[in-house]
Amino acid sequence: MEPGVSNNVHFAHSLLKQETTRGRVVRMRVSTSTRCYLPMLAYKTFRNPNARAWVVFIHGAGGSSAVWFKQLRDFRVHFNLLLLDLRGHGRSSGYHGNGEPYTLRAIGQDVLDVLDAEGIGNAHFVGVSLGTILIREMVDMVPDRVSSVIYAGAVAGFTLPAKALITAGQALRRLIPFRTLYATFAWIIMPGAK
Repeated sequence: MEPGVSNNVHFAHSLLKQETTRGRVVRMRVSTSTRCYLPMLAYKTFRNPNARAWVVFIHGAGGSSAVWFKQLRDFRVHFNLLLLDLRGHGRSSGYHGNGEPYTLRAIGQDVLDVLDAEGIGNAHFVGVSLGTILIREMVDMVPDRVSSVIYAGAVAGFTLPAKALITAGQALRRLIPFRTLYATFAWIIMPGAK
């Protein structure tokens, strides 16, 4: 692992445990107050010893933290960086929450759990597509923890057909794999994808 980079699998042994469940690696955070194990999103930090501010990068639907690789070199010079993979994406593909529904508030809490685990009080947020919606939710949830935002490919709202697709996706998610749903919906709504 390169200097200045940590991965949550290698986070302090007293706070993180890695287990294998049904052949899948599950990352677990130990709650210091109750000593119970809580699942958590996969993430990676890039620490700059000369920086105090943090920038959190949140990818879009169907993506992963890998989409930010071109931004890392420039941002690392000035900031500490946190890249995370949302539920069902990237290295968090096996994590689907702690039994709570897949809502923006629940996913926002996932991000807050990572911030808390890393001791990050507030941060600048950069998001693309779904990441922009999630950041807007976090601004509503905990405005004091969001220093500033950058939205790329922001989604300002949902039309009636988009809301219908979201509802259909929620109903079908237990029957059809996520990637299949995503590809189908992307084919329906993306210009030029047909």
